[in-house]
Amino acid sequence: MRAIQTALIACTLAVACGDGEPPRTLGPADVTGLPAGTAVGTTFSGSYLIAQGGVTGCRCRAGSCVGTRAATGTLVTVAEEDGALMMTTADGSVCTGGIDSEGTFWCGGAVEQTDVSEYTLSKGWIATANGQPTTASMTAELTLKISTNGVVSDCDIRVGARLRFEGL
Repeated sequence: MRAIQTALIACTLAVACGDGEPPRTLGPADVTGLPAGTAVGTTFSGSYLIAQGGVTGCRCRAGSCVGTRAATGTLVTVAEEDGALMMTTADGSVCTGGIDSEGTFWCGGAVEQTDVSEYTLSKGWIATANGQPTTASMTAELTLKISTNGVVSDCDIRVGARLRFEGL
């Protein structure tokens, strides 16, 4: 299983993308054990479509960032209950963390397998109108080390995305 940002980026890991500061390198302590927030109830729960997105930074220690892009058109399911947040993509990738009552959220995920290690951290905000979610914006950071057919890629990637609430 890959963390949620695998849905936000379709990465061939095959040179520079984005014009921003280089993304940071994440590890397990950065993405696990994130606290719940102050939200009450399930206001922010539902399905969100990644409507727009783009890579804002990419740095590789091995391999390159050619072909890295935001995966627009992907659905993300948000489950929120009393400040605890879980975001899940159609492929089962999960990001857990928290959300505050005004919609500010954070979540992280870690995958450690023989041929891949992935650490992800997402932060953003979900807007509401009349008590219903409408849109969300987020920044996702990803540190991905993958070995495919003896070729190793080790990159830090940052993606910005705008999501549209699709319903429950």
